[in-house]
Amino acid sequence: MTDVRKVLRTIPRPLADRFRAHGWSLVRNYGDHISLGWRTAFGTEDRDEVAAYCADNHIAHEWVGGDQLRTVQRRSATIRHPGTGEEVWFNHTVFWNEWALDPEVREVFLEDLGHDNLPFNTAYGDGEPISRQDVETIDEAYRQATVRETWRPGDVLIVDNILSAHARESFKGPRKIVVTMGDPVPLDTCAPTVQPQAGFAKATAGAGAGAGEAAKPAKARRWFGRRS
Repeated sequence: MTDVRKVLRTIPRPLADRFRAHGWSLVRNYGDHISLGWRTAFGTEDRDEVAAYCADNHIAHEWVGGDQLRTVQRRSATIRHPGTGEEVWFNHTVFWNEWALDPEVREVFLEDLGHDNLPFNTAYGDGEPISRQDVETIDEAYRQATVRETWRPGDVLIVDNILSAHARESFKGPRKIVVTMGDPVPLDTCAPTVQPQAGFAKATAGAGAGAGEAAKPAKARRWFGRRS
């Protein structure tokens, strides 16, 4: 269990401020051989349904090489708890970044797929790649804020999904955990520093933090070819 308030406090201020200003972007390539194909992920065979879903959820999409789907979406990296007002680190920048992969796995992916076609990757909200050093800095902040608890039969754990990040470590043997979710929390009650946006943010003269306009899919293609 990780206290994401502490994660944010531990990240160096200039790095945290960059994420506050630009947010973060998630890039996905849906293929049938690596990760999920778009038909499985979106539960449809209809490209028009995929396009409609992406439009409704502020996701830029393009079709690459005939039948591969590529999506780009920008989201806020920090939000505030709607009850306490506390600012928290709230994103998956590290987990889906290429530098979080095992080095050998990353090398194989780059050799076989090319940088453009990694199943997933993350960037700053303006499309700039996140350096290995920045990923390692954020990962270390998670490690410092993480506590571990061993499950015992009959345990009940209540998690505030905004204040805490949570996961499990690898294990052997049978285990059964039943999960139920509480009421969803609207994003607009959490004071995001940037609004959800399809594609990368494009800087505009005189724009404030997080301001900008959606980039066209071609912008995404240019970024994919860059190496950190």
